[in-house]
Order: sequence, then structure tokens, then C-alpha cells
Amino acid sequence: MGKSSVRALVIVLALAIGAYAVYQYGLNNPLTTDFIKKKLRSPDFHLEPWIYILYIHIITALLALVIGPFQLFPKPAGMKRRRHLLLGYA
Repeated sequence: MGKSSVRALVIVLALAIGAYAVYQYGLNNPLTTDFIKKKLRSPDFHLEPWIYILYIHIITALLALVIGPFQLFPKPAGMKRRRHLLLGYA
């Protein structure tokens, strides 16, 4: 497998994982997912604060999935260092 095919595979997998999360928890009603249904069975589970933490987790994970392929694969030295520093401050 060549470098370009590995790069393409990583980008496709990152997009697929991100699309699944957006579809599962953003476009659909999150209360209908099996993960949250299981949590709602517990009598001491409070959905309100937990759902906000879940959304923060999803947004930051999507950000990591978008930024990751750009930082993993080598580019010209000057551009890579500058972009790496800029993305590190985000």
C-alpha cells in the first residue's frame, strides 16, 4: 500500500466516523439511540447535564478527526511547522 492510498484511507475513515456521529446524535433524535436508551433505564440517571457533556465530547472528537490527518502526514517542512503551531493553539 502506497503513501497516498494510506492517506486516502485515513481520511475516508475519519470522515466516515465523523459522519456516523453526526448522523447518530445530530440528525436523529439522540434519545432513540441504544446507548442513551440503556442509560435512561437507570433510575438515578440525569439526562440534562449528561447530554451537554456528550455533545461537547462529539464536537471535540470531530475536531480531532478533522485536524488529525493534516498533522499525521508529512508536508514541506516550513508549511508543516507553521500549520502544526496554528492547530496546536486551537
